[in-house]
Amino acid sequence: MSKFINIGDPHIRLTAPRSRNDNIKEVFEDKFNQINELAKRENVDYILCNGDLFDRANCNVETLSFVEKLIKLLEFDVILSVGNHSLIGNTMNNFEKSMIYLLDRLCDNLIILRENNSLELDDCILHFNHYGNDNFIIDDLNESKPNIIVSHSMIVKEKEFFTCISAEDIETNADLILNGHNHSYFQVGKVLNIGALVRLTTSKGDMDREVRVAILSVADKNIDIKEVKLNISDYKEVFDVKQVMKKKDILSEAMLGKLNDSIKQISSVKDILSIVMKDEVYDKEDLSLLQDYLGDDILWD
Repeated sequence: MSKFINIGDPHIRLTAPRSRNDNIKEVFEDKFNQINELAKRENVDYILCNGDLFDRANCNVETLSFVEKLIKLLEFDVILSVGNHSLIGNTMNNFEKSMIYLLDRLCDNLIILRENNSLELDDCILHFNHYGNDNFIIDDLNESKPNIIVSHSMIVKEKEFFTCISAEDIETNADLILNGHNHSYFQVGKVLNIGALVRLTTSKGDMDREVRVAILSVADKNIDIKEVKLNISDYKEVFDVKQVMKKKDILSEAMLGKLNDSIKQISSVKDILSIVMKDEVYDKEDLSLLQDYLGDDILWD
């Protein structure tokens, strides 16, 4: 049997979003310690990450060192799909120019596949859709074992008004798609989106979101999925709620409705601005408050 812990986008950074009151480095260390202890209790073989390990592709050496520390804290091999926030210019063409390239050489327990995007294990085959690859049809499919795609695409639970992929519309010959990029949890059909590892924005739906990981057990061509909620602090202890409410009072209710439904899913401010600017109902003066409402520049790339 092959056994994995699947985690969503970490977005590791050294500075906390302005609306968080706690120490963000301690938050990341706590999450990775929880994952490591859970992995030991469950006797897993690998940890699978759906991308966006870094919050910034061109971060400083101090951040790189901190991410290295967190990866080495895990006593297991970490298999990673590469997300847009780990890539300069959001493209795999710049992989070797991004900090993820150096991290790959610093951590012996980190596995990033680029040339051959599939990894055959004893009980399953993993396929990697790094950011920019939205094709979920596996060529030369080996049906002797379950096929799992580890993806970083903008897949959503149901159709939205921004550019995205509806989980219900995906055509795939894989047995399971583990997806990142979308920070909200959902499971639809063959798609499991476990959600981001840390709450970094003050939008409703992220601020009070539960944080989960998934334990996958693969044996005899079957995939068993068990979801586990990580320990987190109440959002009222983590976020400056008064500041959040003040921003909420200032921003128009029309804007807030769409923002709260969408920010928890979107990982690029370009998408958010396109939503706001295309709707003539919105007061353009509200745009000056948009970044503060998001909590920080976490979504600005």
